[in-house]
Amino acid sequence: METTSSEQTVVPVNVDTLTAKQREVVLLALEHGYYETPRRTTLGELADKLDISSSAASQRLNAAERTLIRETFGRFVQK
Repeated sequence: METTSSEQTVVPVNVDTLTAKQREVVLLALEHGYYETPRRTTLGELADKLDISSSAASQRLNAAERTLIRETFGRFVQK
């Protein structure tokens, strides 16, 4: 963890903690504007592009987001 001159904390994140399927859905979501406001794509559209159900796409995104959040902020939380 580093602190920049503007007092922002820089936290390295190991994206290798994601599975290949999780990485695929996150990259697709980013590429197609899923995380933008307003969204440029829906979960169903992402699922269609991956040829999986909306439920499977949701589970993969949720697992990836959970992993990335833990990788990023877990070190700041007392257990």
